[in-house]
Amino acid sequence: MFEVILTTVLTVMSGVSIFVIGQLIVKIFVEPVHKLRGVRGDIVAFLTYYSDVYLSLPDLNKDEDVRKVSTEARKLGSDIMA
Repeated sequence: MFEVILTTVLTVMSGVSIFVIGQLIVKIFVEPVHKLRGVRGDIVAFLTYYSDVYLSLPDLNKDEDVRKVSTEARKLGSDIMA
């Protein structure tokens, strides 16, 4: 009877330990890589969408556009550093 209880307890403890270790691996390694890929995608979309602003010659009429693009670029830069 004691062996059955001991086997059951050890099986449950092993299962819980494996689950906890798996979750730690996911939180420490997998999620940051997934987030980084998302930010990289945002940067590619930003560069594609605003290419007309940062590739053109400076225009005094587009001063507000340049300021908006600059703010968004700084935000994406800080996201990739975080």
